[in-house]
Amino acid sequence: MIGDVVKGSNEADFLNGFVNQYNSLGHNGDFITFERDIELLEQAGFSSTSLIKHVHWNFKSQRDCHNFLRLLFSLDNSPSNEKLDQTIDTLGTKEKSIKDKNAKGKGKNPNHHFSHSTINSIRIKYYSSF
Repeated sequence: MIGDVVKGSNEADFLNGFVNQYNSLGHNGDFITFERDIELLEQAGFSSTSLIKHVHWNFKSQRDCHNFLRLLFSLDNSPSNEKLDQTIDTLGTKEKSIKDKNAKGKGKNPNHHFSHSTINSIRIKYYSSF
């Protein structure tokens, strides 16, 4: 199975724009396209059908989300938190308040809620060999 972000999507723009700018090695992805690459994929034994799956990345806080993106994409050119937030918004996020079930007995307020962030539109296109 092969997975890749969808060419022309917000995810592709994020990788070839934001990551390219803030990773000192850059990022110039040439993403798989069904139309362009189907013959090569079929020659390699992959089926001619594809599936687009939405992958959700969940974080306990915006800070966790920032740290995850900085580490995963090696953003060594130090984007500001504001720049990260703007970029995260283009990927599609939602936040909800979740009760902290682990707070009881640890000197914390068991009714404390923290913000939960989800990047909810990471689309990956899969090609199957079975």
